[in-house]
This record gives sequence, C-alpha cells and structure tokens, in this order.
Amino acid sequence: MRNIQHCQNRTRRLLPPSPPRPRPHHPVCQQCLPLWPVRAAMAWLGQSEPRILTWLDEGRLPWAWNIARAGSGRRELRIWHRSLAAFKQPEAVMPGADLAEDVVLAEVIGHGRSVLRAVEVCRLLNCDQATVARHLADGELAAVGPRCRRPQTGPM
Repeated sequence: MRNIQHCQNRTRRLLPPSPPRPRPHHPVCQQCLPLWPVRAAMAWLGQSEPRILTWLDEGRLPWAWNIARAGSGRRELRIWHRSLAAFKQPEAVMPGADLAEDVVLAEVIGHGRSVLRAVEVCRLLNCDQATVARHLADGELAAVGPRCRRPQTGPM
C-alpha cells in the first residue's frame, strides 16, 4: 500500500499542474428552438413546474406564450429561450417588457418573410404538426395557398 501511495505522490510531482477548470458556461444556441416548453425550462433551470409557472405569472420570466387551442382547459406554454438564458445568468440583461412585441417576434421568427410553412411554424412553436393543423382548422392560423402533401408511397 505504501508503494502505491509513494508512486502516486511521485507522479504528481512530475506532471505539470493542470489548468484550472473553466466555469460551466451555458451559452444560448442561436440554432436552437426559439420557444421552449415548460418541461425544457424545468430541466435547464433545474426548477420545479410550480416554481416556473409562478415566475411566469409574476412576470419574472417574460415573453411566454400559450399555444393551446382557444377554450382549452390547460395551458401549453412556450417560453422564449432568451428569457430563460437571462434568468439563468443573473448578470445578463433580462429581455423584459420594455422590448416591443414586434421586435421579440422578429427575433423569434428570425426572418422577414410574411408567410411561413407549417414545418417552420412547428419548429418555432416547438410543437407537432397536429397542433398546427388544429390551429388551422380553428382559424387561429391562416392557410395561404394549396396544401402540399407528400407523395404517397405504396408497399415495396
């Protein structure tokens, strides 16, 4: 046992000191989905759902949208990732209510086109195609042009 400790101590003296560990950094990915569901916020912030919902209701986490169907009894909240990033890093400036909604929406959408494809809407809202289809059927989203369908493939 003494020989093992002696070898370990000797090895430590011969190796150069390792550089200090960098502080954990969680940059906001520009390619990530712009709106995150509450579960993703819970995981990233390491907090419970009731606490996240309280922060949303108090306005401590600004820029969240409810994408549930009109008249739905439950909320399907999506939170802007920049709000989450600023909340996680207190030294960062929180994008708060002082930002104009059109500025935030332009950043969420990421381009100036007036028409979005359904796949783009799914990506922006972080939802599935069925949700977008329900919003189209309810008239909450407007369809422009004919629907494009994938070609049907038969059995091979």
